[in-house]
Amino acid sequence: MTSTECEQVLAPSLKNFPFPDYSTFKQELGKTGRIRLSVDRAVALQWCTRRGIRAPKRAQMVVSFWTFAPYLATLGYLGYIIATGLWWYLLALPVFVVAFFVYQPSSAMLLGPLRVAAVVGAFVTLAVSIIAHWRGVTAASLVLVTEWLSYKVVYRTSVDAFLRMVATNDDMFERCWNGGFVGIWLPDGTKYWSDRKYEAGQYVRYERE
Repeated sequence: MTSTECEQVLAPSLKNFPFPDYSTFKQELGKTGRIRLSVDRAVALQWCTRRGIRAPKRAQMVVSFWTFAPYLATLGYLGYIIATGLWWYLLALPVFVVAFFVYQPSSAMLLGPLRVAAVVGAFVTLAVSIIAHWRGVTAASLVLVTEWLSYKVVYRTSVDAFLRMVATNDDMFERCWNGGFVGIWLPDGTKYWSDRKYEAGQYVRYERE
């Protein structure tokens, strides 16, 4: 079966598809800035960590490393405390726990500017402590920065790998679109999924067939 024939078969099977045919969608997707795909971060991460269909090994390795990076950084921090005998630095451990939740992307809507301030504060403290040679503060700041980087790298790697897989595999796009996992964003801000759309500032759900 040729590529054109595959597209003709695929297009009718896509539920509530916002394009007249699949070939038009592929053409628009190939134009930078025209349209883009989206996926829920949690879905992409689950696909990557559980070795989903066609999940690339490199992305899995990157996600695995950065998932454990905050724990490794904390162990290194504890090792520093034991080596130097500066036990009062243990007081930073509760801060690490709080930061672990504050730095989660899902906290952005709840905490807003406070989350941004916490991230900026960690980087500023790290920079100042390095300049001032405050080794204990530098070690603590490195743990906080590692926690933030962990979320950033893990989710970005998972999402990018997932969207590349979907964009280059027609059969997987069909599964993910019909399952409601993948959305299409248009330049005017309109967003489409197989079961709903976001248009003119409001969500509209399609009636089930």
